[in-house]
Amino acid sequence: MDTAIFPVQKNRIPGLQQGFEFYDSSTFNSIKRQNELYRESVAKKGYLREVVLYSKSRIANSKNLNEDGASDQVITKKTLESFSKKTVLDVLTSQVPGFHKGPLPKSALLVYKINGALVIFVIDGVNINQQYDPVSESNIAFAEYVESFLKYILAEDATAVEIMTSRKNAFSYEKYYRMVSSDEIAYAFIEITTVSGNGAFAKKTPGLYYYKPLVPTVGKLFYNPRYNSADTSVNDFRSTIYWNPGINTDARGNADFSFYTSDSGSACLVIVQGFDRKGGLGFQSFLVPRKKEERDK
Repeated sequence: MDTAIFPVQKNRIPGLQQGFEFYDSSTFNSIKRQNELYRESVAKKGYLREVVLYSKSRIANSKNLNEDGASDQVITKKTLESFSKKTVLDVLTSQVPGFHKGPLPKSALLVYKINGALVIFVIDGVNINQQYDPVSESNIAFAEYVESFLKYILAEDATAVEIMTSRKNAFSYEKYYRMVSSDEIAYAFIEITTVSGNGAFAKKTPGLYYYKPLVPTVGKLFYNPRYNSADTSVNDFRSTIYWNPGINTDARGNADFSFYTSDSGSACLVIVQGFDRKGGLGFQSFLVPRKKEERDK
C-alpha cells in the first residue's frame, strides 16, 4: 500500500514573532503572592530551598540492563515511524554514527561495528549474537545471519533502539554476557525493542499489512485572558490576539465575536480564511489601525 505524503506545514507568517507569555491579572497576582510567601519563608528559615531532581525515563518494555535505562543514543518511535517501510538496518545505517560492516581484528570474518567496537545485537532481551550456529565457513556468513534479523524487522515495528557505546553504559551488558573488553576488541550494544515484544522470533503472515490511518484530531481552544481583577498593572503584549477555527456565519455571511486587544500601539494584522458548504474557499487579510485615543491610554 502506498504511504501518504503530506506537504510541509509552515505556520510562521512573515513579520510576526511570538511574544511574551501573558497571564491574566488574577493568575498573575496569585503567582506573585506565592513567590513572595516563598521568599519570606526562606528568609525566616521556615522552608528548605527548592531542590529539582532530574531523571531519565525508561523506554516502555525495554530490556535495557542499566538500572536507569541509560544509553548513549536513543532512536525514538517518532524517528522510526518516519522511515516508514524501511528496515531497522536502514535506520541504523542512517542514524548511528560510525555504524558499518567490517572484519574482526586479525580475522576475515565480517561483523557489524560502531567505529572499532564489535556490535552485540539484543532484540527484546535476546542476544542474537549468542544464538548464532555456524553452518558455513564463509567470511560473510555471520553478517548475513545478523542481517536476517535487522532486515526482517521494519522500522515501524520497533518501539525504540538504544545504543550503548561508552564504557559506563556497556559495562552492565559485558558483565551480564560475560564479555571483557581488551586492547584487541571492544564491545558496543544495540538494544532493539519491538511493538510485539518477540521481535527476535516474530513470524509475519505473507500478504498481511498493518495499516495505521490518520486519527481524528481534537480542536483546541485558543487562550483568552480574563480581566476579573482591579490590578491591571501587567502589560499585555501578546503577539497573537485572537484565533478561532470554528466561527460560523449566518445566511448573509455575518458573525459576531469579541476579544481583548493588547497594549501594543501598532496596527493589527487580520487574516481570515474559510470555506462554504459547497467547497468554496476564501481568504482575506488586512490591517486594522489603532485609534489615537487607544494609543494614548
